[in-house]
This record gives sequence, C-alpha cells and structure tokens, in this order.
Amino acid sequence: MRRIVILCLVTQTFGQWSSFSLSGLKLGDKKSEQLYRYGGLTTAHQSTMGIPKERRIALGATMNKGFSNSGMIPIIHGEIKVSWNLSLRGRVASYGASEGVVQLYGWGMSLTPGKEDERSKWIVLLDAGRLNAHDQLYLTGLQFMGKRIVEWKGIPIQIGLGLNKVDVNPFGIAGEDSPSKVKLQTNFLNVGTSFNLFGLKAIPELCIGANYNLISISIMDTF
Repeated sequence: MRRIVILCLVTQTFGQWSSFSLSGLKLGDKKSEQLYRYGGLTTAHQSTMGIPKERRIALGATMNKGFSNSGMIPIIHGEIKVSWNLSLRGRVASYGASEGVVQLYGWGMSLTPGKEDERSKWIVLLDAGRLNAHDQLYLTGLQFMGKRIVEWKGIPIQIGLGLNKVDVNPFGIAGEDSPSKVKLQTNFLNVGTSFNLFGLKAIPELCIGANYNLISISIMDTF
C-alpha cells in the first residue's frame, strides 16, 4: 500500500494532465468527437488483476493516455471480491488543469462464468462512470467487455472485445447556448499483459478501435 501511495504522489508531481476544455471546438467536429471518446473510455476502463484465493481486495493506480489527446488521466481504483466469481470495482480521479477541475468516478463488476471447480477462461466486465470537466463538459460512459487470459511462452496475454457508449452534455461549446446532447459508440479490441514490478503487479494495456485508441498502465497490489 505504501508503494502505491508513493507512486501516486510521484505521478501527480511530474505528470501533465489531460484537459477537457471545449474552447475553440464545435459540435460534430473531429477534435470534439475524439475528446468525448477519450472521456468515455477513461470513465469505464479498469484493469483486471485476478485476486488470489486467500485475498479479497485489490488497490492500484492507473495512467490513461489517448493517442489523439495530450496529457494523461491519473486514476486510483479498487476491487473487492464478493465471491469466487464476482468482484465489485470502483475508480476515482480529481485533478486541476489550467481551465478548472476535472472529476471522474466509476463503478462496475467482473464476473467469471462457470463453476468454482470448472471456471471459464473468460471474464465478463460491466463498467460505468461519469466525468465532469471545468463545469463545461459532463459525460457518462457505459462499457461491456469480454476478456480472456492466455499464456504465450510463459507470458500472460489478455485479449478482450469491448463496446463503449458515451452520452455527452457539452455545455462549453463555443457559440452554443443550449447544445444538443451527443451520443457515441466505440468498439475496440483490448490487448495487454502483466508482470511483477518491485513486488507489485504492472499491467500495460492497449485499446484499439476504428475510431479511437487508448493506452493505459496500471500498478496494483492485493490484500
């Protein structure tokens, strides 16, 4: 736990955080759409670790970076194992940018189908979240993903297929007194792996979609 706290302090000291300012953007243009997809994926994205049988809680920190947006989003997240196949998940982020404060929180669950002695190799993930940025952008994200972990030459590989939906209220679009709500959907392939790092678990992941790409790096521990 102490190592995770130190990691969060270091990243918040030296990180360049993402801004969700709508200044200079217009409804329907490519840059605003990329910003909305970035927010939707970030509010609902959370790495899976697989809590060992003798432990019940996982805590960690994640950095999310969109390929088409500058800066990163620092997120603290946790997961608690309710039963052998069901875990509840949550995430939160709050930081200041030059335009104002960005606040994010999310929740979800992971489910392993099958029986305790005959578990499926797939994990089903359902997550949702909300983001409020600079009092000019408010969005909600909903994400469903099926993920499977396989091994290649002793290396664990995570492969998943997901769908992310985002509803946006762009209050700060220039020249718009009452802008219309925006709805977008992103289908993506999730690829990642995990390895030990100073006694913690590091999980780099890549979400690859036709409309948007996202990379994340998580550091986690279990208790």
